[in-house]
Amino acid sequence: MALLASFALGTRVDALDLGDEGLALGDTIAFQEGLRKWDNAKRYGAERVIDRDRTLFQPDGIRAGSYMVYPSLGTTVLFDDNIYATAKDRASDVRFEIVPVVRAKSNLPRHILDFAVGAKLTEYARHTELNTADFRFNMDGALHFDHAHTLSLSVLSALDHEDRAAPEAPKNAAEKTAVFHNRAIAGFKRDAGRMWAAFSTSIERWDFQDFKARNGSTIDQDLRDTQLTAAQAMLGYRFSPGFEVEAKLRALRQSNFGASTLDFSAYGYEAIAGVSAEINPLLRWRLLGGYGIRNYDSAQLRTAGNGLLEAEIQWLPTQLMTVYATARRAFSEGVYGDGAGGRIDNSISGKLEYEALRNLVFTLGGEYRESEFLSESRRDRVTVGRIGADYYYTKNWLFSVGLEHQVQRSNIAEDNFTRNRLWFSTKLRF
Repeated sequence: MALLASFALGTRVDALDLGDEGLALGDTIAFQEGLRKWDNAKRYGAERVIDRDRTLFQPDGIRAGSYMVYPSLGTTVLFDDNIYATAKDRASDVRFEIVPVVRAKSNLPRHILDFAVGAKLTEYARHTELNTADFRFNMDGALHFDHAHTLSLSVLSALDHEDRAAPEAPKNAAEKTAVFHNRAIAGFKRDAGRMWAAFSTSIERWDFQDFKARNGSTIDQDLRDTQLTAAQAMLGYRFSPGFEVEAKLRALRQSNFGASTLDFSAYGYEAIAGVSAEINPLLRWRLLGGYGIRNYDSAQLRTAGNGLLEAEIQWLPTQLMTVYATARRAFSEGVYGDGAGGRIDNSISGKLEYEALRNLVFTLGGEYRESEFLSESRRDRVTVGRIGADYYYTKNWLFSVGLEHQVQRSNIAEDNFTRNRLWFSTKLRF
């Protein structure tokens, strides 16, 4: 029973989003049909705000054989009062974004094979050294052998640029760091009455490009190039409508390429288990706990072992309002711009969605995160608050507005910063 299909805090103004990226492709037909029996919300017709019918305000698309094609063109104007996310020498600017996207959704009788391709072109009014061009391609497919067996595949290839406020971003950069990001995930799921089992394997790689520092020099980023190979097994049992137990086992290999001084390659193992439950059709929660290990190849890095936590709540106080809350304790992989590697994140977040009108939805969200870096004494505390609104003017026009306030406090003075951002977006959809 998937509790939260998406838990983004408001509009994600930095990431190029092409859709769900295969989050629910692994579901079997038997699982989808069984929701009426095993999901109390489905049985009694309870809906989240995001699931409410907005057919009148959705684009018609263009039919092309067995596909429906959905082109769109988005534009955003964003004001940022701390574009470099620094404690001192703050600089503000206005940036403009153009986001063309084409999605192709399959109408095959039984299977799924969807595609999406898009770009995001960003221009700053004054600080042109931060101008970027991002590109992304997604392919998601599912092969339903029968009602109870599904084979899924999700592929991503992208050129992204790091947000300056990201924990991984180098602080001495005069521009945004470009990174080639490629990922492939293959999964298999079987449903057998009350019990289900799933297995997935993935390979993911980040290739960081060199950047110019503020003093004019070029900084080599090869030490950050990382490949993550992982395998995961999951098992679940629905012991009554609205109640389910599940367990996950995960093994991974992080390979750090190009490290000249310290190699962050490691083996990782995680085990986590818990319960998902619906107290009633309007309130559901999910709680899993376990333990994870990172065993580094380098003798200079100690083996890290920590408890893991996934806790989520979804509440529908009214037909027009949905409240989400989540708490997590998890490892974050990768090598950072200052040469550090890996961290443990403890986070609490919440979001409220309110449908003022069928075509007007408000969101209010917040997050608090504490990050403990494994290879150095750095500790960060980040607080983020966001408020936004989406106005579905017609089938073809969507307008959005948002405001974000972010504060980071660290035991390293130069990593402290405060940032405010205000944006307005339009999207033309066909």
